[in-house]
Amino acid sequence: MSKFRNARQSDAQRCFEIEIAAYEGDEAATLEKISKRIEVYPDGFLILEEQGEIVSFINCGCAH
Repeated sequence: MSKFRNARQSDAQRCFEIEIAAYEGDEAATLEKISKRIEVYPDGFLILEEQGEIVSFINCGCAH
């Protein structure tokens, strides 16, 4: 069963692995940037899990 949830810091490494598989070179966010995004705005960083494994994520910003 698939489910969305908010990201936790412990998800950063897996999100980085997905990021570098999807983008080449400088296009991919660094592990540090992903960690910072989760820290600063976890409500805008959603994880998709299938059978307890992270398979994808959505990262969005926030504006006033």
